[in-house]
Amino acid sequence: MRTHPRLIFHFIYTFDICWFWKIYYSDPDRANLYLGGGATPKTEQSLAYLMRNDILTNVEDMQAELDYLMKTPDESTDDLKSMIRNACDAMKRYLSIVPPNELKKAQDLLPKQPSS
Repeated sequence: MRTHPRLIFHFIYTFDICWFWKIYYSDPDRANLYLGGGATPKTEQSLAYLMRNDILTNVEDMQAELDYLMKTPDESTDDLKSMIRNACDAMKRYLSIVPPNELKKAQDLLPKQPSS
């Protein structure tokens, strides 16, 4: 159940490109050449970047843990549960800093849940 590199690319693309972050440091040794320009990141952008990485790390760790648990079913699922909690908490923190009008637009694009 390994993470396909293309899925990781789309995950990162969604967070970075959709937010139109063109960030780099003016120091040429630290410049982000991939983005080809930009500005010094704001604190909020740096925090969002760290949260994105936290989400991605936990999702990748969950996949590795699931592989392990499938081979050793007698093992505890506590680590997996912790990774799930960590990823969910990081996503909640990430969403809490999204500008409300942008979050509303994104939520409007989601399919409506049928009423019970």
